Amino acid sequence: MLRANGLVLKAYGAPRLFEAALTGVRAATAGPLRTGAFAGALPELRLIAQRAVEGRRPGSAAEVASEAGALVAELQAAPIGGLPPAPPERHLAAAARKADLAATVLPGLRPRVEALLERLGRELPSGLAPVPAHGDFHVDQLLIGDDIAVIDFDQMSVAAPALDIASYAADVVRGRDGDLAAVAEVVDGLLDGYGGRPQALDWYLAAAILARVAHAFHRQFTGWPERVDAMLRAAETVRA
Repeated sequence: MLRANGLVLKAYGAPRLFEAALTGVRAATAGPLRTGAFAGALPELRLIAQRAVEGRRPGSAAEVASEAGALVAELQAAPIGGLPPAPPERHLAAAARKADLAATVLPGLRPRVEALLERLGRELPSGLAPVPAHGDFHVDQLLIGDDIAVIDFDQMSVAAPALDIASYAADVVRGRDGDLAAVAEVVDGLLDGYGGRPQALDWYLAAAILARVAHAFHRQFTGWPERVDAMLRAAETVRA
């Protein structure tokens, strides 16, 4: 990714990633939220150009949780077509792939990982009307200026209403003391701005935390085994 002359240029390593991002950026440009408008693409280079958006990062997820919930509601109400479906099976499969890494580097966690995946599989949500979703919604995707802009629509899709709310809340789980209290605070703010509690939120939140469970290992944070264990415990508690 490179910023130059008022543009943000993003190149993609695989054709499927480029095509998904192109669909998302075009849809987001036509959507209701302020974002980096689509400026052009070079398919032969798998390169997308967007207009740069000015703003500052929020201080924390909780600081702008209510505003983030309102943005999710606004996006979901927009008549955006042509987006790929992202059913719960897709999110469960992604969580399984990422959690398998944690169970590989910490074999003692495998029974717990498999038990949680088995439960999430049994309780797979159904009958939820899909709506436009950012697909990777968290505080780092927000920029504060005169209003709040949302960036990085590379994974935009139609999905259950709970997806973006859960993704935003799960991002505050880092394997630290107080994670669950932080999640509760952020969820309260999100739902206040969103205007209600979407169905299957706990399922999507547990799956989203499980998908992040190897985060501390990836980053090689000090004490990563304990932090991976704590993140798994958070996912288990949410779905208990």
